[in-house]
Amino acid sequence: MKKTILFLLISLFCLSTAYAENITVIFTGETRSALYPCHCPVQPDGGIARRATKVKELRKADSNILLLDSGNLFAGGPLDYSQQNTDLDKKRTLVNLSAVAMMQYDAVAVGVDEFNFGKDFLEGQIEKSGIPFVSCNIKLAKIQPYVMKDIGGLKVAIVGVTAMQAKERSPELEISEPRQALKAVLPEIKSKGADIIILLTNFFFGEEETLVKEFPEINVLIGPGSNEKVIDHVGKTIVLRPVRDGRRLGKLVLGINDKVVSDEKTDEMRLSKEVKDDPQVSSILPKCFSNRDCVSEPGSIGQCKNAAEATAECVFIRTPRVSVTVIRPKNCITCNIDGQLEFLQSQLGNLETSYVDYESAKGKQLVKDMNATFLPLFLLNKDIDKENNFSAIKDKVTQKGQYYLINPDAIGVSYFIERKKVAGAFDIFISLFDKNTAELLESTKAYKPNIHFLVVEDAQNKTFSCPNGTPELEEDLRAICVIENYPQKATDYLICRAKNIESSWWDDCAVGMDINKIKACAKTKTAEELLRRNISLNKELQIKNGPTYLLGNNEIFSSKLNPKPQEWKKIMDANK
Repeated sequence: MKKTILFLLISLFCLSTAYAENITVIFTGETRSALYPCHCPVQPDGGIARRATKVKELRKADSNILLLDSGNLFAGGPLDYSQQNTDLDKKRTLVNLSAVAMMQYDAVAVGVDEFNFGKDFLEGQIEKSGIPFVSCNIKLAKIQPYVMKDIGGLKVAIVGVTAMQAKERSPELEISEPRQALKAVLPEIKSKGADIIILLTNFFFGEEETLVKEFPEINVLIGPGSNEKVIDHVGKTIVLRPVRDGRRLGKLVLGINDKVVSDEKTDEMRLSKEVKDDPQVSSILPKCFSNRDCVSEPGSIGQCKNAAEATAECVFIRTPRVSVTVIRPKNCITCNIDGQLEFLQSQLGNLETSYVDYESAKGKQLVKDMNATFLPLFLLNKDIDKENNFSAIKDKVTQKGQYYLINPDAIGVSYFIERKKVAGAFDIFISLFDKNTAELLESTKAYKPNIHFLVVEDAQNKTFSCPNGTPELEEDLRAICVIENYPQKATDYLICRAKNIESSWWDDCAVGMDINKIKACAKTKTAEELLRRNISLNKELQIKNGPTYLLGNNEIFSSKLNPKPQEWKKIMDANK
């Protein structure tokens, strides 16, 4: 009898004591239908067929896995570096969706790019693919606000929320304010017994911090992509940022004790050439969508035939050696001559390169002959027009005597010859509506850059225009007034607005400022004159896109992704 009672007590004790469980979250985001490994000189990683292989390996080793994506899965849009045209971008999206369906993602957030081809296309593809797209603030029949998963005996809720910019891509879209939508749906999720809440979102970089402060019950947030920082913490919430374009696969292992997250471990898994392509996904991948997908050896040009079709193939054409003369400045911090030559090689094939320093007598004479005000210059010998591959570049050159000069709008400008070097000078040309602006301003704040807005003036009519229309112009006029009246607080204000650009409550960012003074200033001719002065350098240098940087008053460069802090430090140390 005593043994029986003891056995029952032990059994009851074991039943009442929770034991630790691990949940593994594999995550991607902002892939924009990047199907192939990148053609990067360092770590040419990625590719959806490699990703599929890695996912299968992970699932085989661990049954408690969630596979999630934070959105912007579709091709097209301003941040898709492989963008071509609507037809090819749509075909690339369809291939990507088929591969994602094969990998059996547990949930995918609805991003702004999901509306690149309209909401009807999105709905049709959700139904066809069976992929669980989630967003709690979009009302479309095929989109779920959240999904519930039973993982290792725990209930995990995965909820999505979409940035308001989606309405700009699809004006008829019914979308509610994200915070209000979350405020409504989170109690419902908790009432269904959710032990863990994961939020998938594609807000502007940095905005997620504000979001989880307001909703601390969110355990994990998987947000916009970054090529720098994978994990962060806001209070007790784990904030993850996928590597863009699917170049790596994110992994989070949650330690769960008594249904509470007790610890976590993160990893970035490279999708290098050592990871074999998954045969099933490879079978649906066309060989190429464009010439850039055909990586050629030196001395040949790769051409994509029958792009995006099952019969697509890369054809490599042997090319004659092309002589190119590069006139370069002796000291240039940010000149990317190697990258520019890579572009020329992709167009012409076999290059024979010689270099001339601008400071030499020959360099100065060539610059004078070309009537050039910028560097580097890329000169092709005149006889290239007799070669078959000249057709690939003839619309990108101007004949100058015995040379063809590569036009600056085709290959870029790095150095202005006639502008005086000013050590430490630093100018940034930005739009507050670009999703990476907040991160950029935070990275460069210590270097006290002069901020210029991407506004264009019609001098004849004395009117201003911006990429995002009147809302952006009004933002810039207020920002100009802040810069003029509160210069010490201006950068913090701009960072705050860039993080919260969807919100009309701009005054929340005007900490320690006279709101009425800024509001009154923004409506005056004085503000217009201040803005005109702010963009005068844009006009002089013909800068229309950003982010663009002017370093030391005479070096100019742009970036698709924000440079890392250590890269900025290296650049700015050299700029002293």
